[in-house]
Parts: sequence; structure tokens; C-alpha cells
Amino acid sequence: MSTIDRVIALISLVFAMIAAIAGGFSAFYAWRAVGEAHIQSMASTKQTAIAQDALFSQTRPWLKILSITDTSISIYSDEIGSVFKFNAHPAYKNLGLGLAEDVQFFAKIYVIGAGPDPRQACKNFAKNFDSDGDLVFPQETSNDGGYITFQSSFEDLKNEAARVLSVQRQRQVYLGVVGCLLYRGSGNGSVLISGFNGTIDLDKDAKSKIEVSDQMYLSPYTALLQAPRNLALSVHVHDMNYWAE
Repeated sequence: MSTIDRVIALISLVFAMIAAIAGGFSAFYAWRAVGEAHIQSMASTKQTAIAQDALFSQTRPWLKILSITDTSISIYSDEIGSVFKFNAHPAYKNLGLGLAEDVQFFAKIYVIGAGPDPRQACKNFAKNFDSDGDLVFPQETSNDGGYITFQSSFEDLKNEAARVLSVQRQRQVYLGVVGCLLYRGSGNGSVLISGFNGTIDLDKDAKSKIEVSDQMYLSPYTALLQAPRNLALSVHVHDMNYWAE
């Protein structure tokens, strides 16, 4: 190969390398442009979601539990076993700007010292939340949930009491309640929660049914054990701690 041919070949090789490098830079910048476009798209989607959430937070319903009345506890027994019953009539008000839909109330009774985390208990109820409940307009007060009965195994309550008594040196155990008001905002599928937890005590007329002096404190749990089966004992809820999500 002559010197001229070698120079031409070398020049061709150099141009080929330059073309390859240029192509690599072009591919890199094209890839970066696609990446930047994707990032911008994701950022735009996120900003849209944030804006929607912000708008919903400003216009969403906010339900506040006003009272829990007509409350009672009882043990229903038959040949199969014993069931613990808690009856309650909640009243609530929509303090928000949006319509509250599918409003439903749930409650769980537990032995204080062995009960669930209240917020988690409400989230567990929310997992089985359906679309059949009350409608509450902004600034409206409602108790259309009616008189509601909640049932659970009395054996579970006894096991909780046994755990508490095995750890704490006390003669009586005490009952608490978690109440969960579940609902949705119009146009938003998220389950919203207004909840409370509180302590249950016997009403005076309940003590008279089991011949206990008004001056003597008696735990509702102990009263259940002493009272005749299927007898409803009226109670009240106090020391209530509220929250909303």
C-alpha cells in the first residue's frame, strides 16, 4: 500500500471514529432528553395529584362525632356459646365543605390494657367498608345511623381480661371502646375516618338490676359476669379521645 493510500485510510478511520463518537453523543443526548421528558411528565403528574389533594382537602367533608347515647352492654347466651353485645346510637356533624357519603359507624369493645391500637382498629374496619350508608350535607347534624348493635365473642373478652389480670395485680378489669365513623367524600374513593376511644362505666340504673350499692364501684366487665344472661346493662362512655383522618 502506498503512502497516499495509507494516509487516505487513516483519514477515513479518523472520520469514522468521529462519526461514531458523534453518534454516541447524539444517542446520549436523545436518551437524556427522553429521560428529562419522563421526569417532567412524572413531576407534572405529581403536581396534578398534589393540586387535586389540596383541592379535596379544602372541600372535603369532616365528620365530628358529637355524642354516643343509648349505650348498653349484655351477654347473649344459647346452646352454642356466649356473645357480647354493645348497643350505641351515634350523632355526628359534618363540619367540612363537602358532602359526606356512605357514612357508617363501627365499634369495638375491649379490656383496657389488652385492647387494640384505636387508629389501627378503625383502619381494619375500613378494609371491609362498603357503599351503603348515610348522607350528611355540609354543616348538617345527623343520627340516621340509628341504634346499632355490635357483637363479638365473649370468650375473646374473657381472654383479654385473663391477660390483664395475669400481668397487673388488680381485682377488676375495665372496659374501653373504639368508635369509628367511616365515610367518603364526593368524587373521592378514599375512606375517611373520624374516630374516638373512651372508657365505659355503668349507669346507676344498671347497678340496681344486679343489687349493687350506688356507692360501690363495679366494673362493667364484673357486672356482666354477675348479671343474668341476656340482661342489657345501660352504660355511658367518658374520657373520650377524638381524632380524624
